[in-house]
Amino acid sequence: MRKIIFVMTLFLLSHCGIMAQGFSPYHTNVIKYNGYSYPYFPGCVEWEDMNYSQRLESLQIPFDTLENISTSRLLETCLYYPFNINISLSDDYLTGFEKVRNNFNGYAELFLRSNFIQELIDLYDSRDVFFIEEINDDYDCGQYSFDFMFLELFILENIDHATETQLNQIVTLVKTKKAQQESLEEYYSNKGIADKILNKAETLGIESKTIEFDIKLSPNPLTNNLTVSYSLPLEQQAILTIYDFNGKIIKRERLYSEEKTLTLNLENLHFGTYIYTINCGDFSKTGKLIKKL
Repeated sequence: MRKIIFVMTLFLLSHCGIMAQGFSPYHTNVIKYNGYSYPYFPGCVEWEDMNYSQRLESLQIPFDTLENISTSRLLETCLYYPFNINISLSDDYLTGFEKVRNNFNGYAELFLRSNFIQELIDLYDSRDVFFIEEINDDYDCGQYSFDFMFLELFILENIDHATETQLNQIVTLVKTKKAQQESLEEYYSNKGIADKILNKAETLGIESKTIEFDIKLSPNPLTNNLTVSYSLPLEQQAILTIYDFNGKIIKRERLYSEEKTLTLNLENLHFGTYIYTINCGDFSKTGKLIKKL
């Protein structure tokens, strides 16, 4: 059996001009890519002449495309975002993943989709752990292993939004695939992500029904002022964060349980669509905020 140090393999090969004919995450097309067609990507001629900021900008999905692309295609797009490999530059993969997702507008849109969790579960379910033994290309073996790790990072980051039925699906799938991956440890290394998912699922199963949280942002679309009306558990605090579609933080405010409303002056905000998140302990909520002319 071949020993694959997949992160280093991916990092080196994804920056060495091996995909110059058109974006594809696999050399031998063992899995067909159906996501967004990046106009520029590692390996194309134009990529070599760009600095890092220009490369990040070139990978952003145009707004109209982002609004109309299906969730399944958007999920594949994010799964194979060329800079995903940068998670290996951080001390731990969770910190690295947070930095990566904040640099790509595809993630912001994907995590808002109402059907995202089920699409994610279905894709994770469809991937056969043992299929890696049939892949003859070392790079493709590394990519296939990397896919599993990234899908599990997606699950870990979004499991809070799963329904009870989906939570049960996730636990069953993760337990099964974790055992299968452990039998092929020369190919797979998920850095304990599966265990984190199972631990979080157990916590959610016990505690998720006890959270009392309500929030409303109005008007939405807004012109100048935004009123945040909310109800928090006693002595709890929440954080409201507003991002643009590139993941840049526009506004961050703390919400206190003893207060019920907060008014924000957003007159200077450019018109367009923004993302807001509310975080209160283990509970989180994400939505769209539209600024009109």
